[in-house]
Amino acid sequence: MRMINKITVGVVASALLLTGCGASGGSASKGSANSKDIASNIKAVTDDQLKGTTINLARFFGDCDDTTKNVTDMSKATTECEAIQILTNKFVAENKWGIKVKRLGGATWHSFYDGLNAALASTDRPDVTVMHGANLPDYASRGLLLELDNSLGIDLADATDAAKDAIRYEGKNYAVPFDTHAIISHLNMDILEKAGLTNPDGTYDMPTSPEKFLADAETVKSKTGKNFI
Repeated sequence: MRMINKITVGVVASALLLTGCGASGGSASKGSANSKDIASNIKAVTDDQLKGTTINLARFFGDCDDTTKNVTDMSKATTECEAIQILTNKFVAENKWGIKVKRLGGATWHSFYDGLNAALASTDRPDVTVMHGANLPDYASRGLLLELDNSLGIDLADATDAAKDAIRYEGKNYAVPFDTHAIISHLNMDILEKAGLTNPDGTYDMPTSPEKFLADAETVKSKTGKNFI
């Protein structure tokens, strides 16, 4: 397992990604191992080789050790952090090989990728990482992620179209969907009304193209002196 220098990802649309089942140590280069070789290597791993293995997991979502210690019941999860940590606890408690999970990196999303990049450049690399779908193409294009092909037995039949799109790069899957969420915009209707951008009923039509976005931004700036964002 430690011979494959790529990552597995779980995409948060979020997802969970493999940086190559055993990306710890060594360097990864694009094309260093194709998916068939990787799948073959994974299938060849024996129970004895798995016993006592430690998986390095890089994730954000925050710290919630105080509310998740020894908890394996997913119904107890009330936050994203608790959900991912309880899933981790459940895996550690139930896997038959005694595999442990070591967490790498910081807890907050805004500094997560700096830490992930540093880890990938070191010998203490993650085997599995959480990653936003928008970030996946950058890492996949550099050969840092393990392609998850059909031979690995991962069933995405019940995944939504948005989730499937988030884990795909150039027609290949590089992650397992973890969650999908909407992008929420908070609007200052007073400013939009002052700029003359509201409808007669007081609503505002959100931009659906770069051109409309930039035009509304220019209007807000010229009419109110305020920045659009």
